[in-house]
Amino acid sequence: MGTLSALVVNDLHRVFNFLRGYAARAKLKRLESELDAKLEQSQVTKAATNGKVPREWCDFPDDAYEILQVLGEGGETESEDALRRAILLLKHDVAVAKGDGMISSADLGHALRDMGLPLSKMAVDHMIWEVDDDMDAHVSMDECRAMYERCVEDTQGVEPTQLFHVVQFLIYDQDFNFQVSVGEIAQRSLVRHNSELLHRQLSSLFGKDKPDSLVSLATYWGVVNTTMPNLFN
Repeated sequence: MGTLSALVVNDLHRVFNFLRGYAARAKLKRLESELDAKLEQSQVTKAATNGKVPREWCDFPDDAYEILQVLGEGGETESEDALRRAILLLKHDVAVAKGDGMISSADLGHALRDMGLPLSKMAVDHMIWEVDDDMDAHVSMDECRAMYERCVEDTQGVEPTQLFHVVQFLIYDQDFNFQVSVGEIAQRSLVRHNSELLHRQLSSLFGKDKPDSLVSLATYWGVVNTTMPNLFN
């Protein structure tokens, strides 16, 4: 092992850090947006009412009116507080993942859905299992690098490549916008047995004169999983 260039090793670390803790980060972003929306709606409601009460409430005793106000605000406050508690817990999970976290099935599955390639839980679990050398149901940085090196050095087509293809796509995708151009793939392809084949396949799909054509993970996935199995026949 140890055949990877410094550039590729750096890219692997970048992709690994992107994938680990992805599920917690995505949920955190969703809950923060939900809390912001609730707070904004609360401000709009308060501004709209501006202290006014329904005419029917005027017949209530003062203390009953105060109780109704408290009860009316309580539900929203409890909901917002619950969101804040959940956000704090998720921030802790995100911090842990940044430290020494690994890639879980939840991380990979959520990332794949966001990249437009929703796979079943069974399929995602199997992708993890294929490279999980210590059988802890997670992928460490060492396992990620070992997987990548095995696939690069494989000349017989015997290594499982499902996670490799996802990692390779994200290596091409420098800003993680989940799209890469045919030209970017050509420029960043490793000098290996299938790089030219992959480039030809993508060029045939989008045209050789269209290096700026954008490729999604779903398209890339379809190409590599239809051409690579036939490479050694």
